[in-house]
Amino acid sequence: MKIAAYTISLNEIKHCERWAESVKDADYRVVLDTGSTDGTVAKLRELGVTVHEQQFTPWRFDHARNAALACVPSDADICISQDMDEFLEEGWRAKMTAAWQADTTRLAYTYVFDYRVGGANEGYRMDKIHARNGYTWRRPVHETVWSTLGYENIAEDLSIKLNQIQDRNKPTRSNYLPLMQIATQEDPMDSQLGFWYGRELMYANRHDDAVRELERYLSLDSSKWPIERSEAMIYIARMSDSRRLEYLQRALISAPERRQVWLELARYYYGKQDWHGLLWACGSGLDKSRRDHSYLDHVDAWGNQLQDFGSIAAANLGWYKKSVEWCQAAINIQPTDDRLRNNLQWMQSKLEETSK
Repeated sequence: MKIAAYTISLNEIKHCERWAESVKDADYRVVLDTGSTDGTVAKLRELGVTVHEQQFTPWRFDHARNAALACVPSDADICISQDMDEFLEEGWRAKMTAAWQADTTRLAYTYVFDYRVGGANEGYRMDKIHARNGYTWRRPVHETVWSTLGYENIAEDLSIKLNQIQDRNKPTRSNYLPLMQIATQEDPMDSQLGFWYGRELMYANRHDDAVRELERYLSLDSSKWPIERSEAMIYIARMSDSRRLEYLQRALISAPERRQVWLELARYYYGKQDWHGLLWACGSGLDKSRRDHSYLDHVDAWGNQLQDFGSIAAANLGWYKKSVEWCQAAINIQPTDDRLRNNLQWMQSKLEETSK
């Protein structure tokens, strides 16, 4: 069984060694460079990587990735698609060859977005490892590899981890918005594209346009994933003060198990100083939410914010025993937070006063 790791590059010299080292056990390491001027091509060749060069005008990610795939030798069985700022954890080859059966066409693994040393780094399921033949890339941005076989047999080993150390200095995001507009024009019924386009408009602070696109996304027949729909409703709530509670309630109906929805509701009630509402949101969020391990399952929602908000709500209602319990729970998650420690000291003093 032959395995090829392939990618595209543009001024990636700082990532070359880590990427090349992580896929050293591949039979082929293939890169299509799209116009680097920082020495990336020379560095990769020095590392023994096969490098092809081609520029694309106008730029589209799918065209570049299809050209890179075409450079992979035809006798490869498995193709690992990566970005240059991504790297596989050691031991991947043995796991991959064990999981890949004679009829396998695609392999699912764990993708850790924005990997951090010492961080939680739980990741989510991804499946861009595919057979050499029968696959093509589509979409000018947020490109995805699609089967042209008419069927797929997907194997899975989530112990295979592909990590990304995100390069926040690359000016790539400036390309996303115009490419997202092209993508949605090419396929307006693709709900996932609609969601991403609306999100990109929000990032660009074009809130009126973002709300319109996200509402269009919600109206599509293909918009069926409750987690994604609830996330779109959260975005609209953030951009629509007059309808914020309405959309948060809709998000809750769509995905009541999502910690993110309960946290957004908690922030809303905290801003309104609605302590009963805040206590309900915090308690319900802690009791009812669960991890879904999708790319929309944000790590920051699983910190101590609900415990913190809950302790504040309980204190304002004079329920000091409960406020002490929740504040201590928040401190257990983040023990170095001086504000929480000061809050706890004050709540304990109030509890003692009311107990006399």
